[in-house]
Amino acid sequence: MALALPLLALLHSPGGDTGGPRVAHGSLVDVTYGPPWVAQPAAAATPLLGLDIQRPAALSTAGAPGRAAAVRAGRLQQPSAVPAGLPDDVVTRFANRPKATTVRVGGAVGRRYDGALTDSGSLTVLVVATDRGDVAVGCERPAGGAAAGRLDTPIRLR
Repeated sequence: MALALPLLALLHSPGGDTGGPRVAHGSLVDVTYGPPWVAQPAAAATPLLGLDIQRPAALSTAGAPGRAAAVRAGRLQQPSAVPAGLPDDVVTRFANRPKATTVRVGGAVGRRYDGALTDSGSLTVLVVATDRGDVAVGCERPAGGAAAGRLDTPIRLR
């Protein structure tokens, strides 16, 4: 059964193409996206540090290195011991321990974590526990990137 997951992140950036919605495929998840997002080949995409995702759907915004936003989505290879918990390697990247916000996604329960990073920038991670492992969607926006805004990215669990 598939669920549609809304991902709310504090990201907005100019650029990208003007085409209609497209789909990026990751392990256990499909991400529908449109401008300003562009797909990155998973093998060539820089991972989000600490978020070890198996075969990720990888998206980014247009921009100079260090100024583009990035999304990675898929099954966590090294999940937290707590279902839908934030992996320890991600926790250490936050300037302060992020508060978990419990969200209901269809019939599943997930947790969203938001915060500033120790090396500047910000990170939003949504983690949903499934019977096949935890699925994560991470959105990272570097400091000095485009002006903040809201982005809704439809996510579908497979």
